[in-house]
Amino acid sequence: ELKSTGKGSITVVGAGTEAEKASNAHGIKLQRTITTNKGAIYLAGQGGMYADSSNGIMINGNGYHTITSSLGKISLDGQGGRTGNGLYIRGGMIGVTESASQGIALKGEGKGAFEGIYILNKASIGVKDVNVPISLTANTIEIFNKCKIQGNGSLSFHPISQLSSIGIGNETKGTFHLREETISQIQKGFKGIEIGRRD
Repeated sequence: ELKSTGKGSITVVGAGTEAEKASNAHGIKLQRTITTNKGAIYLAGQGGMYADSSNGIMINGNGYHTITSSLGKISLDGQGGRTGNGLYIRGGMIGVTESASQGIALKGEGKGAFEGIYILNKASIGVKDVNVPISLTANTIEIFNKCKIQGNGSLSFHPISQLSSIGIGNETKGTFHLREETISQIQKGFKGIEIGRRD
């Protein structure tokens, strides 16, 4: 467990091996709990540049491990390797517990056929009835398998590229496409949901 009390922040920056023909060279692989009180949490990971199936940040929570803060902002920024997800979040919970927080910002860029943000296996993003902004920024997003995106603040989905077309629902097309199963993981209570970019 990584834990900070008071105003202390936690920063983790990692990069996968640059060896050629490698695989599973994740920038950060997390199987533990990270907790702060008032301090921010920042994770930045780059998958191996010449490695396949290499995620920027891989969180293998299996429903147990969490990234939480009372008041600090939580930011995750991941880029896949030669191929790989930007953020791969399998189970666990990412959340802030008090409404005065600056919220949660997830950013991921997938490479090859991999998603920018890939969330599955009952993972939870946000805390019910907590009023903080939650943003997901990626080239592509996939959320499924009984996950929960929750809170009563604002929720936003942003494509990385200004040139992305937007598709919402299974029968639509778009370079930034939110399938119906992804949308169904959003819980009731958000005061507003924004999809796209304003710039």
